[in-house]
Amino acid sequence: MKILHLVSSAGQYGAETMLLELATALKDAGCDLVLGVFENQHSRNTQIHKSAIERGLDSRLISCSGRIDQKAVKEVRSLLQGNEIDVLHSHGYKSNLYGYLAARKANIPLVTTCHGWPGGTLALSCYYILDKVILHRFDQIIAVSESLVRSLRWAAIPNQRINCIPNGVTQVASHRCLSDEASQLPSTKRIGVVARLVPEKGIAYLLVAAKEILQKYPTTEFCLIGDGPHRGPLETLARDLGIQRNVQFWGFQSDMAGVYAKLDIFVLPSTTEGMPMTILEAMSAGKPVIATCVGGIPKVVIPGKTGILVAPRDSTSLRDAILQYLEQPEIAAKFGRNGAEHVWREYSAAEMGKRYLAIYREVLNRRRTGKARLHQAA
Repeated sequence: MKILHLVSSAGQYGAETMLLELATALKDAGCDLVLGVFENQHSRNTQIHKSAIERGLDSRLISCSGRIDQKAVKEVRSLLQGNEIDVLHSHGYKSNLYGYLAARKANIPLVTTCHGWPGGTLALSCYYILDKVILHRFDQIIAVSESLVRSLRWAAIPNQRINCIPNGVTQVASHRCLSDEASQLPSTKRIGVVARLVPEKGIAYLLVAAKEILQKYPTTEFCLIGDGPHRGPLETLARDLGIQRNVQFWGFQSDMAGVYAKLDIFVLPSTTEGMPMTILEAMSAGKPVIATCVGGIPKVVIPGKTGILVAPRDSTSLRDAILQYLEQPEIAAKFGRNGAEHVWREYSAAEMGKRYLAIYREVLNRRRTGKARLHQAA
């Protein structure tokens, strides 16, 4: 079986990391695949293409100059035909559209993963409406959390076409390097967020909480790993709060094992989520986690066992949760160990790959059976 994965990326974030983990797991399971990455003229971010090549995956760039670029549609169609693709698997509303347009006459099954819904601007709202129409043409829609399953049902997607497969990760090793230990004061604790810097990640609420934490623990460092359009406003907020010396913007990092090794506590204060890969990675690395009770997070962060859950947009609860870890390191260590065991057992990339492979076989068999019936009827 040969799969074509399609993705249009603004950077390497959760959906891109999930796709890389899935592609690697499928390859390890003996599945042939090609990764098609749109090289958008307005945003030439192809980090996922570079990361895929580094993993030994077959990745191709697809030039795309604008909205519904017919040349890009032809490139996708050429990938389908030239590589004898059995199933097309798209990720995101743009890939859904181009995948559908390229494959609609080829009798190739269409699968998509819903990582989250676009929204926030008029343009994205229009894409959301278009995506809902396109999704009715797909054989199977995979949601990464039960909350997204509910959203798909609300969008009138037939229930038999919806499946829920949580994201999975490979084990992230976590160990501090000696050079890092030497550069960090014994009393310094690093609290990190790994996320795209956009308002829905709720990082502003963490910075408000940080001001009060620093009054009690003045050497604490708050590390923001990732980039995005909200970086400027966050830098301004840190200055306005008078905590800019304790807030570090690390930008995009490729060595995530090294990043988690440098952190003592991981926080994700999102206001909306699907199933965030960064939480799975942080827990896999044995880090004590604090997160908001949105999307699929409560399935992973279990209060009193694998981490601390707080309400979204609640700086006071964030402050109290962080202080609990700082003041009770034994609790932080216990939750870190429990979290790692939970993720390794329930959210492995290998298991995720097996479940997707079963979906591919199901939709392919369904298409072939339907085609055979048509021939018999003729």
